[in-house]
Amino acid sequence: GVHPEGYNRRFAVIDAEVDKIYGDKIRNYFVERGIDLHTITLDGGEPDKRPAAVDKLLDKMCEYKLRRREPFLAIGGGVILDIAGMAACLYRRGVPFVRVPTT
Repeated sequence: GVHPEGYNRRFAVIDAEVDKIYGDKIRNYFVERGIDLHTITLDGGEPDKRPAAVDKLLDKMCEYKLRRREPFLAIGGGVILDIAGMAACLYRRGVPFVRVPTT
């Protein structure tokens, strides 16, 4: 159907391993609903929980021009959800994000 302004696009951070297995299905879900999905993939291992990962996500959120009240998706294990949570807290005084845990 018709989406209100801003609801025909979404931003998602996806665990790299999850993206390998389910990435096409995730993207097709949004295509079928007429929603433009922009994604970034990050490694989701404990050693990857670093400030550089948060910085990378913040840079991509800025490039995408995520609106303050526009939720973004975090799909992956605990590390990805932690990185997304930190980025949400730092980006424009916190934006909502939808946690999709995979572990």
